[in-house]
Order: sequence, then structure tokens, then C-alpha cells
Amino acid sequence: AKGCTAVISTIGAIGTDQDLVINAATGSAALGAKAANVDHFVYISVAPEVKEFAKDIDFLKPYMQGKTFSQDAVSANFAEKATLIEPTFIYGGDSFNLNPPRVAGFYGEFIEALLSSGPIRAITNVAPEGIVKIALEPPVSVDAVANAAVAGALGKMDTTVLDTHDKIVTAATLL
Repeated sequence: AKGCTAVISTIGAIGTDQDLVINAATGSAALGAKAANVDHFVYISVAPEVKEFAKDIDFLKPYMQGKTFSQDAVSANFAEKATLIEPTFIYGGDSFNLNPPRVAGFYGEFIEALLSSGPIRAITNVAPEGIVKIALEPPVSVDAVANAAVAGALGKMDTTVLDTHDKIVTAATLL
């Protein structure tokens, strides 16, 4: 990372026997980037409500532990020069897949539009915390996440945490 002004980490895996190690790798990358005097670090993490919901689900524990370790390392080493992107679900591409989980763009766009509508947003606002509220959060396109990541790498944002669909989509327009 010597000579780089920013690092964007998308390192991650789910459903492998190495989820903890793989998802903790961004924490190690953040340490290396800090040692190389990188200015900004962007990390694609996971929404806080998803972390909270998944904390007691055994097969997700290693994934969440790795994500938490990495997020803590990025925050500790880059403070206000970190951008943490925390979506509930990212969609994109042209196919569906179970492992790794993938939702095709055409379907994700439809679901994003539906869940972003006023009536669904009103229901989401009064829904109890947990799986129902998480399921009603609009997914975000991989393109919006990528644009938000670049905006963070370029230091174009006033905030360091993009923890909702709306914040990610808004940040994506800053390019």
C-alpha cells in the first residue's frame, strides 16, 4: 500500500469454514495500510441491526466476529479518515447464487424500489427490531456501494459511517 492514498476493502466470505479468518483480514489490511501512511480506508462491513440479530446464530458467529474485528481495526487506525459502509444486503450482477449469496440486479432493483416506497417505509418505521425490520430495509445496489466507497476514498463525505440504505445511496451521488 506504499504510495496509495486510499484502500477500499471488500474482503469477505460467508458460509465457509474460514469465515472468521477471511472476514478479519481487513483488520490486518488496515494495520498494513496505516503503517504505509495511507490516508483513507474504506470498509464494506455489515449493518448494525444485522450484527445484533445474528449474534446468537451459531453458523454466523465467525462471520460476525471477523467483521467486528476488522471494523474495530479500521476505526481505531483511521478514525475520521475511515469510511464504514454498513448495508443490510447488497445486490447486483446478472445471476442468483446461494453460496456466496447473490441476488441478480433486475430482481434487486425491483425489491429496492418496492421497499423504498412510502407505505413500506412507514411500516418499517413501526416494525419491531429483528428479522422483520431487517427484511423490510431496502437492499442497495453494488453500484451504489462502489460509488459510495470511492467517494469515501476520495474524502468527499462529512460522515464516517454509512449505516442505512439512504446514507449509502446519498454518498454514491457525491462523485
